[in-house]
Amino acid sequence: MTHFNATALANQLGQMLLAKQEMVTVAESCTGGLIASYITSVPGSSAWFRMGWVTYSNSAKTQLLGVDGKKIAQEGAVSHYTVQQMAQHALRIAQAHWSIAVSGIAGPSCKNQENQLDKTPIGSIWFAIANLQKTPLVFHRQLSGSRYQIRHQATKIALIELVSALKNQ
Repeated sequence: MTHFNATALANQLGQMLLAKQEMVTVAESCTGGLIASYITSVPGSSAWFRMGWVTYSNSAKTQLLGVDGKKIAQEGAVSHYTVQQMAQHALRIAQAHWSIAVSGIAGPSCKNQENQLDKTPIGSIWFAIANLQKTPLVFHRQLSGSRYQIRHQATKIALIELVSALKNQ
């Protein structure tokens, strides 16, 4: 995937949110805070960015966001269910207008909490965008490349899709 200007995407997101007088929050797993980092690199982002979570472990998803741990065990941390719940709970807790959640496997390998190799393929990333008006948009992408490339591709996709969701509101 080609280089992208994350700051430009974050600026665009901020301008759109400011025009609507709305706030955004993020709940990240495999991106490890990259989305929040790009957002907060924009001067004045505190006017439209509420807060963010890096919930890398299943227990963090449960403790910080209130995602049902038993359902994570059944469905997997990298699943439609988990990202949807991450996005919806983040939206509620932050009292924001928009949220984006990301969970996936950036590689090179992943062991689950029972210390067994996870069978989810490397590059499998789930995204969810939630707002106050609609059912969350949940989608999957299968990415490729190094851990660094997968994490940055996922960040790019998250920012692009969030901007698109705001445009289509």
